[in-house]
Amino acid sequence: MNSVLRLSILILIPIFMVSCGTSPNQADIRTAIQESRTKKDDYFSTATNSPIPENKRNDFDGLNYFPIDLNYRITTNIVEYSDKDTVVMPTTKDREQYYLRWGNFDFTIDGNTDTLQVYKPLQISADHEPYFFIPFYDETNNQMTYGGGRYLDIPVQASGKYVIDFNQAYNPYCAYDYERWSCPMPPMENRVDFPVDAGEKLLYKDEHH
Repeated sequence: MNSVLRLSILILIPIFMVSCGTSPNQADIRTAIQESRTKKDDYFSTATNSPIPENKRNDFDGLNYFPIDLNYRITTNIVEYSDKDTVVMPTTKDREQYYLRWGNFDFTIDGNTDTLQVYKPLQISADHEPYFFIPFYDETNNQMTYGGGRYLDIPVQASGKYVIDFNQAYNPYCAYDYERWSCPMPPMENRVDFPVDAGEKLLYKDEHH
């Protein structure tokens, strides 16, 4: 399992456990989200394979986020496709990554409704728990968020019912060191037609790739 995936799943687990509990209150959810952000900041500050370049780590004091807003946390069903196409996603380097277009979900936030496609990676190790990958663009890109879009990772659930929390939307590692990392580029079919003011924001002024 690569370090990016290991980190995102590790941080997602406590959030998901809260979401699957019996009617978790908003304070518990907010605490879990904040704890996940603290863990990620610690990882970025100290890990050998942190995406923050070594010459910038001494000045790194945490990622930039939108304030936690539970209006961006939705419960929905992922509608599975009977026929699943293979999607080839180009990356920021000379390589490609392969996914199944597994299904989609509709969501409404502040009166704005859209649909996102859900992808299942085809290139993960056999011992890794299955998960869905939701890369997306929205109207904050190149202004408040990374120009190359953001990602969500969601553990697969047999019930088909999911908590999609845009407070957990994260930047690809290319946002922090474009030359060192290779990141999938979200398909244009996953462009949200309104701003998603949740999750990670820009860290560097020159992040607009």
